[in-house]
Amino acid sequence: MSNYILYGRSETGSDVVEYLFHEFNIDYNFIHVDEINVKTNQEILKHNPLGRVPMIKLSNGQYMIESMNIVYHLVNKGGRLVPKSNSIERDKFNQFMSFLSSSVYPIILLIYHPDHYTSKNSETDLIRKAEEIMNTYLKFIDTSMNTYLCGNYITAADYYLYMLLAWLDEDGYLRGYEKINSFFNKMSKNQTILAVKRIQSEREKK
Repeated sequence: MSNYILYGRSETGSDVVEYLFHEFNIDYNFIHVDEINVKTNQEILKHNPLGRVPMIKLSNGQYMIESMNIVYHLVNKGGRLVPKSNSIERDKFNQFMSFLSSSVYPIILLIYHPDHYTSKNSETDLIRKAEEIMNTYLKFIDTSMNTYLCGNYITAADYYLYMLLAWLDEDGYLRGYEKINSFFNKMSKNQTILAVKRIQSEREKK
């Protein structure tokens, strides 16, 4: 399939893009963009004024930002990892993609980057409130979970969820959520995720 350029860095929203590139056998070049460069590099800001990753460049020269938008672009192009149109499962897929990108992802940012949103004196209170909200979100996911988010088969939404859970797992936020932990353990053995982790590890050695 077409060659893409992915501007990003590991352990950000770029991860789900790499998972899907691998799933769809899409060739891509990876350009590492650190947290400072993405907000100061004028060439990047020209195409991505929000100053964040991921951003992809398509073979036709078009630039695309926002991880959920990129996911939809790739599943539409790849023709799988998304339930059939006009099905209950497709409605679930759309619901969870929206929920993960517009609710869960922003709360994670509040927990790990409170300095981006409030003054130093208010950071502790912001984190505490964000953690309360996160627990509500995790309970919702846990009670909604089947084998995967949309049923018994994997979709791109599961790759998106795994990406977010991997960040939270490092600090113990997943404790006590039985279905989430079962899902997370299963996805941790997923061959696509393992392959991308190997690629990322090799890239970091260079």
